[in-house]
Amino acid sequence: EAEEAEEAEEAEEAEEAEEAEEAEEAEENSLKKSKDGSNGAVILFADSDMLFDALSVGRDMFGRMTYRNHNIPLLENAVEQASGGGSLMSIRTRGSGRRPFTKFKELRAEASEKFSEELEKVTQKEQELASKISELMQEQGNDQMVVIGPEAANSIKDLREQEVIASRKKRELSRELRKDIRKIENEIKNWNIAGIPALIIILGIIHLFVRRSRISAR
Repeated sequence: EAEEAEEAEEAEEAEEAEEAEEAEEAEENSLKKSKDGSNGAVILFADSDMLFDALSVGRDMFGRMTYRNHNIPLLENAVEQASGGGSLMSIRTRGSGRRPFTKFKELRAEASEKFSEELEKVTQKEQELASKISELMQEQGNDQMVVIGPEAANSIKDLREQEVIASRKKRELSRELRKDIRKIENEIKNWNIAGIPALIIILGIIHLFVRRSRISAR
């Protein structure tokens, strides 16, 4: 009888120890602890609406408690994130990657290069003509009264005409440049809109014919 009592007592102690371990494990699972050695993180909120119940939660027409905004889920996610390691934090806070259209920029630069030299020459000539006209006007000036001789008037007239021609040429070159750039943009858009789907359709038709030929060969 003494041995049976001791065995029963040992079994009871073992059962109590097992229950204590299960309770401790359940408590650990229910309450997430921060990992040791993890990098610290500061989460800054510039809004304090979540501190006021009237601004954060409310009741719907059925009397159920609902969120008025996403402040509380934000706070819950922040606590969840801060309690874990810092490995996921670096992934979530990655900067946005930029993927520029390098090929389009190259084509645009090539189109600009075709007209840039001529545009520069025309602009320089336009500036020189304007400078010559200004010099002639200053040479003919006398105090506040301007007296222009016939030769100077003819020279200024010729320079004005050349200036108009240069300005017109500059506008034409700019128009041609915009036209070429727009053409490149349209080609890229058309290829993206129609070219890729057409290529997929062609590949699908080829695959269909190949599949039918294999089936008929069997």
